[in-house]
Amino acid sequence: MPRTRSTTGNPIDRIYVDYALKGNPRITWEIRADFSHPGQYYFLLQANPNGDETDGWENVGTEVLNEFFALDDEVRQHGKALRIGYRVRVRTVYETFFSETAQVMGNLSKRQWLQARAIIRRLELDPQGMENLPGYLLKRKLHGATCPDCVDPITGGILNSDCGTCLGTGKTGGYWNATSDTMFDITPEAENTKRDKMGTVNDSTVVGSFTGIPLPRRNDVWVDANSDRRYFIQRVKPTAEIDRVPIVVQAELRLAEFSDVVYDVDIT
Repeated sequence: MPRTRSTTGNPIDRIYVDYALKGNPRITWEIRADFSHPGQYYFLLQANPNGDETDGWENVGTEVLNEFFALDDEVRQHGKALRIGYRVRVRTVYETFFSETAQVMGNLSKRQWLQARAIIRRLELDPQGMENLPGYLLKRKLHGATCPDCVDPITGGILNSDCGTCLGTGKTGGYWNATSDTMFDITPEAENTKRDKMGTVNDSTVVGSFTGIPLPRRNDVWVDANSDRRYFIQRVKPTAEIDRVPIVVQAELRLAEFSDVVYDVDIT
């Protein structure tokens, strides 16, 4: 649940360590919006069983391309003390960077960390009969190579919202690879008819809750695993926080038109 923010100017702005959810630890990261090295970015997760000692780093898996998270499937925690630390190596064609070290408990006390885990556990156990809907989160790219096909080189504006190269985001590839993300406590879908310059528009919206890691943001896309319907996230607000760390968030989502280019993203 804790977050670590970079203070050294490297491309990774924040790194999150999720040890509260069941299963393997999941580490997610965010890249600075102003980082724009050309070419591909390769990420490698590293772990240190003794926190941030300089000589204790081990590679976790292999380098990945076009990802914003990684799973650690090896048992590294023994006993009750949570000492393990994680960092991410970023390699570009020009340079190699390392993120700040993120501890499992971050700035949270052990009591706060246990509270966060209990909140998520209650959400997953569905004690109040809430509907749980499995799905996937597509994180919109905010950095990286600028789309060569639809971005105006002078103004930086996106000229084609249906561009097949960037999917209307302005960044080549459009979205990071999908990660599983369940929606909880879903409200019935609502229809909203309004007029704009294109005529009458019917918006279908839903409101649901998500765990805070990975943190959904405006313009990210959530995909219903059952129907493959895709929703643009419109608004996000925390509903449960501990020491300013979002544990549970509520999001308003708008159904994408079935002709939208976002349906071209292959979830598998």
